[in-house]
Amino acid sequence: MAEATNLHILDLSSNHLTGKIPKELGNLFSLIQLSIGSNYLSGEVPVQIASMHKLITLELETNNLSGSITKQLGRLSMLLHLNLSQNKFQGNIPVEIGELTIIQNLDLSGNVLDGSIPSIIGELKYLERLNLSHNNLSGTIPLSFGEMSSLITIDISYNQLEGRIPSIPALPTSPN
Repeated sequence: MAEATNLHILDLSSNHLTGKIPKELGNLFSLIQLSIGSNYLSGEVPVQIASMHKLITLELETNNLSGSITKQLGRLSMLLHLNLSQNKFQGNIPVEIGELTIIQNLDLSGNVLDGSIPSIIGELKYLERLNLSHNNLSGTIPLSFGEMSSLITIDISYNQLEGRIPSIPALPTSPN
């Protein structure tokens, strides 16, 4: 697939697409929105997606994607919205997610993620919506979450978390 210099939005969501995400999508350097959610895509997210440095929105939700969440997603420095929910991702949440310094919406819910929540997520000062629910995360809620003044909603339900609940400004308005 050659670079399509004028293509800024690619929305293939809510179809019956199958197979793997083509690594050639990484050649679409001018893309700012990639939406391929609600399909039947499988396999891992190709690391070539990290080449899309202008990407603002990445929506891969409700597929059959598996493997670990690629740490190369941390290279998408312009990313505001990342939705990887309702897939079969497993393993830890990569600490490289903390490199998405201007992200506003992060949804990793409905996967098989385990391990602890990286405390660096609490340093995402522009994050407004965080959903890590319906995984197998364990450990405590990072104290750094108490510094997230932009957070409007947080959902970390249906995990294996324990310990004290830090003083999170968004908790009174978030779902139980």
